[in-house]
Amino acid sequence: MPLPLGQFPTRVTGAGGLLVKRDDEANLGGYGGNKVRKLSYLLEDARARGLHRLVTLGAAGSHHVLATAYYGRREGFEVAAVLVPQPRTDHVVETLRATLAQGALITPARFGWAGVPLQLASLLAGPGTSFIATGGSSPLGTRGYVDAAAEIAGEDPSEVVCALGSGGTAAGLAIGAVLQGLACTVHGVLVADPKSVVPWLTRRLVERTARLVDPHSRTLAREALKKLVIVTDELGRGYGYPTARGDAATERAAAAGITLDGTYTAKAYAYAEDRVRRAAATARPVLYWHTLSSSPPDAFLDDRAADNVADIYAPLLPSA
Repeated sequence: MPLPLGQFPTRVTGAGGLLVKRDDEANLGGYGGNKVRKLSYLLEDARARGLHRLVTLGAAGSHHVLATAYYGRREGFEVAAVLVPQPRTDHVVETLRATLAQGALITPARFGWAGVPLQLASLLAGPGTSFIATGGSSPLGTRGYVDAAAEIAGEDPSEVVCALGSGGTAAGLAIGAVLQGLACTVHGVLVADPKSVVPWLTRRLVERTARLVDPHSRTLAREALKKLVIVTDELGRGYGYPTARGDAATERAAAAGITLDGTYTAKAYAYAEDRVRRAAATARPVLYWHTLSSSPPDAFLDDRAADNVADIYAPLLPSA
């Protein structure tokens, strides 16, 4: 059984014709968002194996690394992470400061993603260490979103829309939709590059997770892949760069009490709004799965959060 890190099921609200699945509220008063469901499985596995240290990776402003540091610390683990550069914004700097405030040991990638394997290998060489994949999107972590699909069985959406970075949320929901007998498709809005690689990795994750969930099924992965739609035209300049459509969507969402970020959720929300107009003829709703924590990073700052983090980690934070 996964660790009870979150408060589930999360609620579904309405916003401008959309249904919104509020995983931003997955841990009110703590750190929410889509990492909670994944880490529930991953930290339980590490604990069951008697491990005491978590090693992960992500971009400079990674919400996954912050969530791993927050929950890892809360559950008694040491946490280390390799970080790669991400375009600098105030939100990215704030997230990095919050990660440091959780006591995470940060190793900047010396040569971008190319330098990650060697640095990870060095961190993983320590005893009692568990590796947590980018975004928590291993087959085990993805099970959190296989389970989550049961929470929307009564909504009967025509489409489910979510941001697609490491792929675990979309992959898990596609598998879960099959297992729950849902008629919806799952639209993962690509927010990470390269465009030629991330979709392939996500489809591969569907196949691997389906084997974990039901090793005897010959059809689960195939049916889940039929449900998965990967949307590539909202990415803009690339990972971490906001778009005009996303900025406009952020303003509209704010009026409905929903906070978006330019890297992930704004791009997915803009696409979901378009799908509402296109799906009107079906008389079935479009559901946007909100994956950003409702608790802002500055809620996790303390005296360990360096004020000059942008100077200390300048190579990780190139100008946007």
